[in-house]
Amino acid sequence: MQTTEQASLIDARRTLERLSDEHAGYDQQLAAENAVNELLCQSLDRQSYEQECSRINVQPWEDARIQRAQYALTYGDMPEETSRWIEYGLARMRLAGLKAERSQARPAPAPASQGSCTNCGTSVPASVLMHSSRHGPVCPDCYDR
Repeated sequence: MQTTEQASLIDARRTLERLSDEHAGYDQQLAAENAVNELLCQSLDRQSYEQECSRINVQPWEDARIQRAQYALTYGDMPEETSRWIEYGLARMRLAGLKAERSQARPAPAPASQGSCTNCGTSVPASVLMHSSRHGPVCPDCYDR
C-alpha cells in the first residue's frame, strides 16, 4: 500500500469528523462514511502493514491477534480516538490481506469422481449412483424404473 493511500485513510477520517462537527447534510456524511469504508476494505500484506504502522508510529498487531479479533474488527464499533481508530483501521486492512492470502493458498477442489450406470452405461458423478438389487450401481433414472 502506498503512502498516499494511508494519507487518504487519515484524511478521510478527518473529513468524517469535520462533517459530523459541522452538522453537515446527510448526503455529505454518507459519502464520507462510504469513502472511509471503501478504504478500510483494501488489503495489506504484512510488509506494507508494518511499514504503515511504523510510518505513523502505531504498534503493529501480530497476525494471530488480528485473526482472533476478526469479529470485532469486522462488526465492532471503531474507537473514537483518532490514533486508536487508525490502529484498528490498519488491522482491519491487514485482516483483508490475510483473507486474500488464505484464499490464494487453498488448493483447487478435487474433481468429483465419475462412475457409470451398470444398466444404461451413462457416466454420472459417483455420489449420485444408487445400489439396485437387480443391477448393482445405477443412475437415478434407472433406479426409478
